[in-house]
Amino acid sequence: MMQHGNDPAYYRLPDSLPEFIQYRNLIRKFMKEESSLFLTADKSKTRISCRMQDLGAEEVKRLGSDLDQWVNTHLDTSRLTVRRTGTGIILDKNSEYVTENLLQGLAISVLIIGFLMALLFRSARMLVIALIPNILPLLFAAALIGYMGIALEAGVAIMFTIIFGIAVDDTIHFLTRYKLCRQKGMDPVSATRTTIMETGKAIIITSVILFFGFFNMVFSSSPPTFTVGLLISVTLFSALVFDLLLLPALLMHFDKTDKNKPTL
Repeated sequence: MMQHGNDPAYYRLPDSLPEFIQYRNLIRKFMKEESSLFLTADKSKTRISCRMQDLGAEEVKRLGSDLDQWVNTHLDTSRLTVRRTGTGIILDKNSEYVTENLLQGLAISVLIIGFLMALLFRSARMLVIALIPNILPLLFAAALIGYMGIALEAGVAIMFTIIFGIAVDDTIHFLTRYKLCRQKGMDPVSATRTTIMETGKAIIITSVILFFGFFNMVFSSSPPTFTVGLLISVTLFSALVFDLLLLPALLMHFDKTDKNKPTL
């Protein structure tokens, strides 16, 4: 291109050996600081740079896969190694790394919290009952992300940790109050009714405040902020529904112990 007035038609590799030798000799005449833009000092590596629009991580990944396929098809990879790099690729890989670690951390949190609940209530049955209303909001959020076609990025992945923490907090308040009612000799139905009338009010008020706190983010002009605000708000509501409807149903169905005996 430089030799032909920057004509884009000449933006290509030389077609013949003489032409290749011609441009190789031309490069050798460059000053050292100029040739360093194309070759390393030992001349074992060169760089081909380009510019592209911001197409999104998924589209860039697809284009990169197509480029790798072209390289493997048209170049002798036994003599030449091609590696894609650049700021965009590094940022995308970093985002994938952060997302994977957030999800791994969430899995570890579930195990740790489950262990602490088992120590608190000293019942394997109550451990299962306590985790079900907390896992379902996460599955609901995952289904919503898939339905809306939202990419699982770091900003979205952190939402799962927030939702799980809030849902577990509400569940612990509910089950602790239920445990106290059962220790007073109440049957499961009476204990559940008392818990909903007393602790349920606090859970509802807390969830409503958090719902509108995160719902303010949907008015943002930034798409990531809008997405996170919408997902957290909707999933918080689902967590409240599971804690007030599913959790009492599970308690009344599975807690079959004698009402005069302390349980949990």
